[in-house]
Amino acid sequence: LWQVRGINYEDQDFLGAAVLRYVMLLGLMRKHPKSFIVPTYDMDLIWHTHLAWPHVYASDCIKIVGRIVAHDDSVNDRTEGSKLNRSASQTRQLFFKAYGSAWEKRGAMYNGEPPAWFWSDRARAAAVDAAPPPPPPPLPFTPTSGQQGADYWRGYQAGGQD
Repeated sequence: LWQVRGINYEDQDFLGAAVLRYVMLLGLMRKHPKSFIVPTYDMDLIWHTHLAWPHVYASDCIKIVGRIVAHDDSVNDRTEGSKLNRSASQTRQLFFKAYGSAWEKRGAMYNGEPPAWFWSDRARAAAVDAAPPPPPPPLPFTPTSGQQGADYWRGYQAGGQD
């Protein structure tokens, strides 16, 4: 919850673009079946949501990826040289090569571990979540719109995208 909180996750364009980015991630999994492809947190939220409908998830994975993709939340070691660190670096490169856009997205990256009080002091945590974020740095790419993400996903559902 610490990673996927804040105003971005209440924004329809941000979430719609996350759907598009998730489908793009599935496309990487199809192209690179032996690689451990790492989602950013916006993609991961959509992935977890997709998993909530197991029959739909299985059918979509077979259609898009060619196989059912297991979701492994146990890989959490972020130290230099770890599986997660190496795989995220590889995913970053593969994503840019395949789509010409950055894998990184403002509001979708690892925020570090939550402070110790985050889980015990819910009033303080709610105040942090309600505070406006600091101004972000400029994006290194032009984001796609949420509507484009939704349209792209509908194309996959209808069998029109590859």
